[in-house]
Amino acid sequence: MGYPLLISETFFQELPTDLQEIVVSVADETSEWQWDISEESEQEYMQTLEESSIEIHTLSDEEREAFRDAGLSIYDQYRDSIEGGDEIIDLIEN
Repeated sequence: MGYPLLISETFFQELPTDLQEIVVSVADETSEWQWDISEESEQEYMQTLEESSIEIHTLSDEEREAFRDAGLSIYDQYRDSIEGGDEIIDLIEN
């Protein structure tokens, strides 16, 4: 699970360039570290599940594609029903 770094755009823009670069650099570094920790935690959790006799089904490429296709129609619904829907869906699709 990712955690966003939130910072006021106004505050950020008021920082000197060298401090902006430091903030961006540390955010990138922290993000990479966070993803590594998340991946490690997920592997540990999966191992715990496997050891507890829970059956885990991993989707095949075909199943994953069918699942994805089944949800595509919701995109058009949200494009029209929420403010900024086009931009949000474009971000998801790209």
